[in-house]
Amino acid sequence: MDEVDWTLLRSAFDQADDAIYITDRSAVILYANESTSRITGFSLDQLVGGRPSLFASGMTSQEYYARMWSSLLSGDAWREAITNRRCNGTLYECTQTLTPIKDSEQSIIGFIAVQRDMSAHSTVQYEMRAARSEVERALEEQQVLLREVTHRTKNDLELLRSMLSLQAATLTDADASAALEKAMGRVAVMGRMYHIFHERGEDPEASPCQLLDDLADYWRDTLFRANDSVSLTCEAHDLPNRFVVSLGIIANEIVTNAAKYAHLSTKPASLNVGLTVPQPGLLQLTVADSGPGFPAQVLDGTDRGLGLTMAESISRQYHGSLTLNNTKDQSGVAIGALVTVMLRYA
Repeated sequence: MDEVDWTLLRSAFDQADDAIYITDRSAVILYANESTSRITGFSLDQLVGGRPSLFASGMTSQEYYARMWSSLLSGDAWREAITNRRCNGTLYECTQTLTPIKDSEQSIIGFIAVQRDMSAHSTVQYEMRAARSEVERALEEQQVLLREVTHRTKNDLELLRSMLSLQAATLTDADASAALEKAMGRVAVMGRMYHIFHERGEDPEASPCQLLDDLADYWRDTLFRANDSVSLTCEAHDLPNRFVVSLGIIANEIVTNAAKYAHLSTKPASLNVGLTVPQPGLLQLTVADSGPGFPAQVLDGTDRGLGLTMAESISRQYHGSLTLNNTKDQSGVAIGALVTVMLRYA
């Protein structure tokens, strides 16, 4: 390559948004563009002559590096996401492509690396992928619980709840303890569903109104304060058991989320749950509360949490939808939240 072409190529590398650096066969950095310095925080003087281990976060296994080097020294490119560490110690997620550089005799003489910082513009997508995986795992666990409800008695579920309670009491990690508390709540709801279905024997259908009325008692006792108001309006006929179970799960997740926001205020909260059949084959569930309303990141879908994400996923299984809105006063201030779920049962 002549001098003009190399100048153009170097200029292109220096202006690229992604980090690009070149090493020799021993992984000593010979060249790094400006974006490498910007993303990692290391100066170009620190980078050139150093090694990519400058970015090591300590979170990547030796097995990962062994596979990477095996691939590169075999002449193959390496593409994978990795967690790196900046000069100031902060971590960042990036995707990287490492490619061997070969001479005219196809011998490897160095490597070129291209890294894209995902934390700057793809954090939301990364978290949503993780959330979807979590929801899939949670739904699988939910299906296991549903099968167990068919074969076990309410006392079995109470035993499971007691075991979770004992486990939670031994934990010192607040997040783990909170997760078990939520699991206990879900098990308790399953127990109530089983109780209703057990009373109906082999009947393949159940009353969604009876289930919601029973759940409303549970919400009043466990999720809301004595001076809070929980009301229910229900106009729906008997529906298949599996559909009613899914409806109960959706309603419980939405109400649990509403209770979380209601507790942010010292004022008495009100919750109104409504179930109607706007047209044959279509069910509408509404949950309205007087809390502070949904934060912007919840409304735009970037941070809905496991409960709302689970409710939305189950809704889609029934060719339905979940819509979130804030109710506002005349000045435009949020004075409550409204969740509307549409489900097709036929």
